Amino acid sequence: MSRHSNKFSFSLKFARYFEVDLKEVKLSEGYYVMDPVKAVEMVDENTICVAAILGSTLTGEFEDVKLLNDLLTQKNKEKGWDTPIHVDAASGGFIAPFLYPDLEWDFCLPLVKTLS
Repeated sequence: MSRHSNKFSFSLKFARYFEVDLKEVKLSEGYYVMDPVKAVEMVDENTICVAAILGSTLTGEFEDVKLLNDLLTQKNKEKGWDTPIHVDAASGGFIAPFLYPDLEWDFCLPLVKTLS
């Protein structure tokens, strides 16, 4: 599982309980959301999903799930993989459809398989 280093604790618990190797995308100074390019670069044949957050608990920022989906679709096609995306939308999932109705972040994207 890949996630950014600012992620809430659900993925830490998941990794511990299910003995999953957790890869964290390090955040850049002054940039508090995951860089989709860096995240996809970390994906390998053993990656079970990439987790994105919609509504960071620190800043409320949304990660670019659409770009993540597009980049991961390309990598999956090149490698013959089927790595999905999980979106942690606990903070932003309720407000996003009202404030940003055209934002693509949910099941409209083919690789988004789970939401929380």
